[in-house]
Amino acid sequence: MAEAEALYGPRFPGVSFEVQVLPPGGALDTVFDPVANHAIIHRPAGLAEHDRIGQLAQESIHVLSPATPNEAKLFDRGLATLFAVRHNYFPAFDRYDYWAALLAVDWLDRICPDGIRQMRVAQPRVALIGANEMTEACNALPPYAAHFLVQPI
Repeated sequence: MAEAEALYGPRFPGVSFEVQVLPPGGALDTVFDPVANHAIIHRPAGLAEHDRIGQLAQESIHVLSPATPNEAKLFDRGLATLFAVRHNYFPAFDRYDYWAALLAVDWLDRICPDGIRQMRVAQPRVALIGANEMTEACNALPPYAAHFLVQPI
C-alpha cells in the first residue's frame, strides 16, 4: 500500500480494509462498502507467491481508491493493472478489457508522470474523476483517451 501511495497519492481518507482468503479457485476481487468506508479484498488460497503478490498489488489499488461496482471505470481497472504490472504480474492474454485499460493508463502515466497524483488531489476516488478533470491535470492527454477511461466497466 505504501508503494501505491508514493506513486499515486494517499489512500482515500478513512478507508479501512481486510483481506479474506477464500478456498482455492475462489473469487479475486475487492468489495467496497461506502457506508462503512471499508473494503474487503477476496483472494483464493493456494496461489504461488508470484501470483499472490501480483494479485494483491492489483487489488490494493481498489483500497487506495475504492469504487462500488456501479462506479468502477476503465480508469480503475487500468490503474490497478498498471500497478500489478509494476510487480511483474500481467493479465492473461485473452483479457482484452484489462490490456486496453492498462495501455491507456500506462500512456497517461508516461505523458504526465504526476498526472494521476494531481487528479487524486481534487478527487481521491479514481472512479469519480471525469474526463475534463483528466485533461485539465494532463493537457497532453487527448480528450478521446480521457473519455475512454471514464467508461464504466
